[in-house]
Amino acid sequence: MIIFKMNTNNGEHNPTIYKTGKLRVEAHNQPEDILQGLIRQGEQVLVYSSTGSYKSWLGTALWLAVANGRPVAITTDGLDKWKAPKARKVLLLDGELDQFDLGERLNKLCPNYGDNEGLVLMRQMQQINSAFPNLAEPIDQDSLINFCVEQAIELIVLDNLTTLADVADENAASAMKPLTHLLQKLKAAGIATVLIHHSNKGDNSYRGSTVLATTFNAIIKLKRDTVERGLFSLIFEKARNSHIENQALKMRLKTIENGSMLLESNAELSNYEIIVSLVESRDYCDDNSIRVALSEKICKVIPQPTFARWKKSCISEKLITVENWKKCLTDAAALDCDLS
Repeated sequence: MIIFKMNTNNGEHNPTIYKTGKLRVEAHNQPEDILQGLIRQGEQVLVYSSTGSYKSWLGTALWLAVANGRPVAITTDGLDKWKAPKARKVLLLDGELDQFDLGERLNKLCPNYGDNEGLVLMRQMQQINSAFPNLAEPIDQDSLINFCVEQAIELIVLDNLTTLADVADENAASAMKPLTHLLQKLKAAGIATVLIHHSNKGDNSYRGSTVLATTFNAIIKLKRDTVERGLFSLIFEKARNSHIENQALKMRLKTIENGSMLLESNAELSNYEIIVSLVESRDYCDDNSIRVALSEKICKVIPQPTFARWKKSCISEKLITVENWKKCLTDAAALDCDLS
């Protein structure tokens, strides 16, 4: 172990340099699953959508599933989807809902997810002059992480970014940097994190600078069905790790006979929606790379003329605009240059 000496302040430690042999050994000791197929210890997931697309319902279901060692959803075949192998201590940090809304949701969800109590820090339940964490402030970040470490919290759900962090300009990379610092600290502390966020005005990406995406192991876009109430799509725009089941799917907030509710996961989405998720992932710089990735994802070789026809359908059905398709490819090329 080698110490890299710096001029440290505020009780910071000098960083440690490791030899590659330690990394190779550590690779055999993967972190435990928090939710199988989705998130492991210390990993991070960004969930975003437009208003009213059930992102807070999903965040609550994730929180309850981990608190009780239950699956997040049940498939139409009766199988578990994203099951928590065991119950863990969880914290929901909520800046939007009032106690009556969240309490009502818990009353509906708990009969199917279990009654183990997770911890909740809610802005709307505080006294009018009470302090509340601002996730853009380093001192509040440290207070939050220290609390999670002291309480042995293993998963924190942040709902949602806009209400929990005072950011002058979400589109400015410099303004969003403090939030990436928070996410890096949570990851270093081994605390798994789910961040709930809003989509931009065009509903074609999350709101704010792309710098926000740097630490996430998965980025999931939710899209509400315009006809059936309670039905929404989940499209993975990023899945950094092989253990993440990143197949696009639908979920339905289903009411059971006794009036309680749970999430039911449905079949995979259409090829068009998968294409859009690949484009919006910003991992591919050209159409041919997307075609190859699509072929791998659906285990079927897609000829170029077929892909071109499907691309036109994606645009004509308003799943994505021509302008955003081009912008995503341009962003991917720029990111590729930055990383090279």
